[in-house]
Amino acid sequence: MSQNVKRAILAVVVGCFIYLFFVFDIPYTKTPDSFATCVVFGKLVSELYPRQCVSKDGILYTEEITHASGTSLLANPL
Repeated sequence: MSQNVKRAILAVVVGCFIYLFFVFDIPYTKTPDSFATCVVFGKLVSELYPRQCVSKDGILYTEEITHASGTSLLANPL
């Protein structure tokens, strides 16, 4: 096989891996465990106060608001 054919095959294989990487959303298959990780994973964030993030599984994470006194409050305690 000539060098050009080998390079073309390598380019196709690498292109396939890149395509599959983005199609199957590999880096974002993990489930978030907090509001911060939910935001990092690029999930839907509502602009309420405090902000809320909905995971792919439908789990709702609420942003913790820490006041100057050091206490944290949640808008909707369960």
